[in-house]
Amino acid sequence: GWTYNTAGVIASTSPATGQLDTVVTLSGSALLGGGNSVAKLTLDGVEAAVQSANATQIVAVAASGDAGNGGSTVVVESNTGALVQGNVFTYVDDGKIVTVAPNAGQVGTRVTISGTALRGAGSAVVSVTLVGTAASAISNQTDTQVVAVAASRSAGTGSVVLTADTGATVTKVNGFTYNTAGVIANVSPANGQIGTQVDITGTTLLGSGTSAIAVTLNGVAVGSIVSGTDAKVTVTAARGSAGVGDVVITADTGALVTKTNGFTYLEEGVIDAVSPSVGQGGTIVTISGSRLLGGGSTLAAVTLAGKAVSQVASANNTAVIVTAAPQTAGAGDVVLTADSGATVTKTGGFTYQGAGAINTVSPDKGQLGTLVAIIGTNLLGGGTKAIDVKLNGVAVESVVSGNATAVVVVAAAGTGSGDVVIISDTGAAVAKTGG
Repeated sequence: GWTYNTAGVIASTSPATGQLDTVVTLSGSALLGGGNSVAKLTLDGVEAAVQSANATQIVAVAASGDAGNGGSTVVVESNTGALVQGNVFTYVDDGKIVTVAPNAGQVGTRVTISGTALRGAGSAVVSVTLVGTAASAISNQTDTQVVAVAASRSAGTGSVVLTADTGATVTKVNGFTYNTAGVIANVSPANGQIGTQVDITGTTLLGSGTSAIAVTLNGVAVGSIVSGTDAKVTVTAARGSAGVGDVVITADTGALVTKTNGFTYLEEGVIDAVSPSVGQGGTIVTISGSRLLGGGSTLAAVTLAGKAVSQVASANNTAVIVTAAPQTAGAGDVVLTADSGATVTKTGGFTYQGAGAINTVSPDKGQLGTLVAIIGTNLLGGGTKAIDVKLNGVAVESVVSGNATAVVVVAAAGTGSGDVVIISDTGAAVAKTGG
């Protein structure tokens, strides 16, 4: 005899719409129509690839279909020839990638993928591959735009593939090119501290971009980017803790170029003492401390309260001796700048006092042995005594007494008229022209 089986029923599909590569799950009863396998499954007339099948659930992957057909018929043909069908799946237009920008880059490059239906009728893009390599991150996404971050890989050209949470894929053939990755060949100097000017040289340092937007030395963002090309990026180091770490250049495309353990932060220089810490033009100032050259080999500049000194007499890592230039009264920092650009600072380390002034010289003429009283203000220029006095360029016979308001001397033999100049033990000079 003959017995009819209970007809198979497709109760639902999930999802009910899709496109190329959408993973479709059919649920129902007697889906194999009394057989033990699926011979063929079509979605709106297009054969799908069956992944797994039993009497209550079939999982298949959609091929590319035509949304314009407007059909929704799903047909399951079992190995016995039995058919189970239902109007439960509709094709939508395949997603399309219109542009990839930039379409070339390297590790770290932020790639913006624009088009239509980029989620392939799903709710999210779960992976992006560029030339077969999974992106390291998907930073944001909509149906019309997906932004991904390129991972590291060798140079080459290949497809851009978006995969949705439904399994649907949207592809642009040969949509992206990995350029040869940038290389940092040299970092000079390879060590320093705050203010050190660092030259980073190599190839493709801008990572296929147009500018460097960030540079870190041992994880610390630099104080400034002085200049940047594909061959050389020059930066000024910010303050960082002593230690070694990577040099990382970030381009405007997001591309990263890295030199592992490329820079060492040295322990910062310290100014322990400034002696004297008060003075005026001509004062000889001794700056004592440690690592005063900041990893450099010499000093390029010294400022006292914002004024460049008139002379650097000597400089090493523990002591710097300078001559203060004339400046108006006021307090400020002592700043040592090394030839490497590194700076060592003592905040509020020096005070310019009001410049000394000679008001009267009495008598204002004389000869050998004449006792001369020089009256004024700040005559010792912040020092404690007058060590040299000249009348018209001739050193006096002796300094009888001296304080900040009066210096008494004995004139030596000389001729003519000229300046009166007092030199204190700090080197400060106080003069009266044509005194």
